[in-house]
Amino acid sequence: MSLDDFFGEVSRADTIPSVAAKAADLEGYRKSIEDSAAVSGGLWLSYLFVLFYLGIAAGAVTHTDLLLENPVKLPFLNIELPLLAFFSLAPVLFLITHVYTLVNLALLADRVREFHKELGDQFAADPSLHPRASKIRSFWTRQLPSNIFVQFLGGPNEIRKGAFGQILKAILSVPLVVAPIALLLLLEIQFLPYHSLRVTWINRIAFFLDLGLTWWLWLKILRRSANYSQARSWWLWLQASGPALASVYAFLFAFVIATIPGEWQENYLSPAAWNLLRHRIFDGEFDLTTRRRTRLFSNTLVLPGFDIYEALKIDDPKKVKWKQHLIDLRGRDLRGAQLDNAVLTRADLTGAQLQGARLSFAQLQGVSLEGAHLQGAMLEYALQGASLTRAQLQGALLWGAQLQGADLDSAELQGAWLELAQLQGASLSNAQLQGAWLAYAQLQGASLQGTQLQGAWLGHASLWRAQLQNSVFENIFDDSGKIDWNPIELGSRLPRPWTDATYAELRQFIEREVPQTTLPWPIPEVSQRNRALERVAILDCKRRDDGALASCDPSDAPPDAVKQWKNRIEAASSDPNTYSKAFTGILGDLLCSDKADRIYVLRELLSYPNFLERTGSERPALIKRIASPECPLSMELTDAEKRMLGATPFQARIR
Repeated sequence: MSLDDFFGEVSRADTIPSVAAKAADLEGYRKSIEDSAAVSGGLWLSYLFVLFYLGIAAGAVTHTDLLLENPVKLPFLNIELPLLAFFSLAPVLFLITHVYTLVNLALLADRVREFHKELGDQFAADPSLHPRASKIRSFWTRQLPSNIFVQFLGGPNEIRKGAFGQILKAILSVPLVVAPIALLLLLEIQFLPYHSLRVTWINRIAFFLDLGLTWWLWLKILRRSANYSQARSWWLWLQASGPALASVYAFLFAFVIATIPGEWQENYLSPAAWNLLRHRIFDGEFDLTTRRRTRLFSNTLVLPGFDIYEALKIDDPKKVKWKQHLIDLRGRDLRGAQLDNAVLTRADLTGAQLQGARLSFAQLQGVSLEGAHLQGAMLEYALQGASLTRAQLQGALLWGAQLQGADLDSAELQGAWLELAQLQGASLSNAQLQGAWLAYAQLQGASLQGTQLQGAWLGHASLWRAQLQNSVFENIFDDSGKIDWNPIELGSRLPRPWTDATYAELRQFIEREVPQTTLPWPIPEVSQRNRALERVAILDCKRRDDGALASCDPSDAPPDAVKQWKNRIEAASSDPNTYSKAFTGILGDLLCSDKADRIYVLRELLSYPNFLERTGSERPALIKRIASPECPLSMELTDAEKRMLGATPFQARIR
């Protein structure tokens, strides 16, 4: 229908010279909108593709992928992108795509607004058109492209108003406003267990910029739409109050709640309510059936039963027998990781951060943990043949740990729980064992030269053939002199004499469990297994070292060196009250040091059945010290931990 025909239908008797004269101007605006709509249509499809593409790729990343740093396989393209590169670039790529789309829509909104302004100006110039204004406006708006953006911004009233208009608004606002927030939060949450501050902050900054630009550009688009009027601007702001509140919560979630364990926000920006919310969202209990947390998300790796051979698709371990390490986790931040019953054979964890990690019953044959941070870690029945030189194991749970022939030189084991630990032939030279619990520990033939044993609990520990030169004993508690110096094997079964057969069983165990990997130092040609076998050789009954070693026959008199060590330990032994005071002092120094990982030590100690009982009458003094402002740990305690301590200095804070 031509413009003249339309005007004839509107009024057969009258003409509309003013509108007809300026019809070319309206047609020019319409043509401009049509051109922009063609561009925006293609851009809209591209934007949706990027949105869903990144969402699918990020959602497919598992905790196994994070541990192994598996590349992200991009759908459709069948291209693999390095894990760190993907999570670093994805938020930036989406930010650029999203903002570019919003800017183009804002420009389209400007053209639609100019079209409606020109149409309105023509009506204002000719009052005689007012009776037919709605029909004329409907005609011109129906000439606009059927593009969803154009119809939402400036289509006919019957399309923009009512239920259909709300559907149009939802179709646009969900992908352009809600989905971007969800995607950027998904990228952050999915990558959070990896514990990379750099990449996590890239995600947070991208989220902040996208949130701010979305508010600015989306409001700009709405203001340019035909639905908006200056007189109703207050109503627009009122409608925006709900999304504004949601945006604040999303911002707090991204920056304050979704944190890597130990981040500064937890102590300086999070009140008790935020800490509780973080715990309920990210730190749920572990479900043994599903092998997942009971909560929706996790900020630590949860991989119980993880099998390195299965993950690397190794069907026969013999095929990789030549490799020194199967997985490189050097320096990785694995704090709080759930790795119970995991198979991590020959993993290189040198310098890794494993504070608060759970590795109970894990298979760690040939693992390298030199310089690793294991404060508060749970390592029950684990660590066969592990190399733990200089490892940080303060407060670690090593109950029953298999450490025969292990290298623990200079390891920091203050307050560690080593009950029933298998330490035959282990090297603990210059290790820090102040306040450690060594009840029933099997230390036969262990090297304790230069070891710090102040405040250690040695009740029922076996020290036959242990080497104690230059060890430091002070305020030892040996449970009424029950340290065992006899040639016996302790354990869950009844004690049995140490014989050639017992020694042969120990060697067979090491040969079976400790891999034949070659150490890079100090003697490259000597394998880790051979070094472990060399350490336990001191337990060979045939070896006497010119009478310096105690005999396998309990009826034989002990050597003079052993008599001297027994006398030193007896002299260093203390009564329960003196021991409690010494132990409490050691514990206070450990917990109130300026190191950031002390909270993991306390949390693990609180899980020990008789941890607080060991402090005896000194418990109030310890709690007072922990609660004092001079102790950095006091700022990190949760209300639940304060209640567990049951400390008077905390009562006012808890209330």
